[in-house]
Amino acid sequence: MRFVAATAMALGLAISASADEPRALPNPPAPHAPGAPYAPAGVPDRIILTVGADPARSVGISYRTDTRQSVGRLELVRAVPGPAQNPQRQMFEAETRALETENGIAHHHRFALDGLEPGTAYSYRVEGAYGWTGWIDFRTAADSDEPFQLVYLGDVQNYIGEVGHRVITQAIRHASNPAVITTAGDFVSQRADMVHDDEWGKWWDTGTMHYASIPHIPAAGNHEYIPGEMPDGSSVRVLGPHWPLQFVLPENGVPGAQVTSFYSDYQGVRFIVPDVTAVLSLGQMEATTDWIREVASASEANWNVVVMHQPLITCARPENTDLIHESWLPMFEEVGIHLVLQGHDHCYGRWSNADNPRRPGAEPAPQSGPVSIVTVVGGKMYALNDRVANEADRWGEGTQLYHLIDFSRDELAYTAYTAQGTLYDAFTLTRREDGAVWIADDLASLPPVRECADDDTGPDGFACTSREK
Repeated sequence: MRFVAATAMALGLAISASADEPRALPNPPAPHAPGAPYAPAGVPDRIILTVGADPARSVGISYRTDTRQSVGRLELVRAVPGPAQNPQRQMFEAETRALETENGIAHHHRFALDGLEPGTAYSYRVEGAYGWTGWIDFRTAADSDEPFQLVYLGDVQNYIGEVGHRVITQAIRHASNPAVITTAGDFVSQRADMVHDDEWGKWWDTGTMHYASIPHIPAAGNHEYIPGEMPDGSSVRVLGPHWPLQFVLPENGVPGAQVTSFYSDYQGVRFIVPDVTAVLSLGQMEATTDWIREVASASEANWNVVVMHQPLITCARPENTDLIHESWLPMFEEVGIHLVLQGHDHCYGRWSNADNPRRPGAEPAPQSGPVSIVTVVGGKMYALNDRVANEADRWGEGTQLYHLIDFSRDELAYTAYTAQGTLYDAFTLTRREDGAVWIADDLASLPPVRECADDDTGPDGFACTSREK
């Protein structure tokens, strides 16, 4: 069995800047969470597992401590049913980086483990100044297209601790042994009037040990970036410093955006994760388009899924983002993308064909392009635009949702649920013997579409919380 520790990544834009690089602008003082509960300590926290390029054999792990743990350490063993752990332990030292925030200086410890055995349960623990954590179990992907379940989440971003956490808790409780979690960007807000490290701490509170034991597929959103300044004084978006320290990702992404883009093959599904903020704001359109085309065209997976933040089709913003809508929607169909999971618009929409949307009573039909989804977890809501009811198969506003997606060789079964676990949307994609993919749903059996009647009446009978975008 072979393992390698994490190697250094190009973190310049996120941590420090040379004279030729953009730098993050300082934030004005912001109020802390009372009692500074998110300060680093001698007990390891913010432990997260992320997918490797080949999740059957590789995984990323990171965690945080205070500065007393100068170098992170991790022990790994094959998991066993009994409490006595295997004495044949592998020990690894981390790539450790310091990050100073309003909560003090933290050490972030990163590991990229390779050479694992497919379909195998492992236990690991990490060290802080006060000692080792308990043993945490995870399982590598199978080296085949065995069925599995994915938890899909939209923007958490706002009101994380107030209402966002309950959606994630319900999603994990509802899921049947989920293999992977994906979040389609905007984990936090990172506004100038907020303590960003507190926000990330609140996000970690939503999943704690689940994030440490279920591999994550994270997509970067626009709120993962913060305002920056070029040497000539012009403004620019800069990736916030937390992202590259927390998420150990495959190094197979877009040249120039490798810290925030990657792909990973999990049991017959190729997940492709571009950074749309880099496309829209940092001149990465051509490179990202070429990369998606290459990665998708080379895929031998049963299903190709894109996870990204800004959507192909909007449910709140009055107009689509033409740069990606006009270029990527036809390209996704051409290269065989089946499903696109997105956030950003803080409403719900599902589109199979915006020119000919499905309606109650529709029969199963061939699906020639990707099904596009937009959703939201957190408490910030946007009002629906004037197009969505005429273009989408299903839509909704003022509603927190989570999604469970079951993948097998010839079927993709999608379900969307409210925070209380009530089914809100569902469809299946099925590959027939001739290779054609068909879509089927039963819209007539679903509950009424959730919309605000007016400013004073939301879908739950209270004041509408959705605002115009």
